[in-house]
Amino acid sequence: MRIKESNLLKRLATDSGKTAKQVSEIVVSELLKNKVIEDDPDNWGVSVFDAINEDVIEEQTANCYAAISEALGVYLKRVYFIVPDLDLMGNEDCPKCGGEMEVTDGEYKQTGGDGYLTPPEYTAIWEEKTCTHCGHKESNEPSY
Repeated sequence: MRIKESNLLKRLATDSGKTAKQVSEIVVSELLKNKVIEDDPDNWGVSVFDAINEDVIEEQTANCYAAISEALGVYLKRVYFIVPDLDLMGNEDCPKCGGEMEVTDGEYKQTGGDGYLTPPEYTAIWEEKTCTHCGHKESNEPSY
């Protein structure tokens, strides 16, 4: 699980003097370690605030935010302002939720092999991919 690239993440990274990727890793690891959120596909594509477990008490969340503040070296007030609005994502390649993109359509051209002595090799001319989690579609199909 990771944090989606955003202006808020970049602002927190600038304030802490770390890269956005490092900040993402720190925030997610602290949230998971303190059991404020769970690494569940249902939490992909939603904000940290919306992903907080229902049985988590305010003190637990406050302690987690304090740990994030200390790990990043930024004011606690800044963490309270930014972290709840950060969006969680999975670790795969969907730009919306971080889910896995699966090829659902495409056109291919044989570029090698004869099919008799050597197996055929194909190169994609274009492909359409669909996220298995949220249904987002991307295609690099040319318009003719």
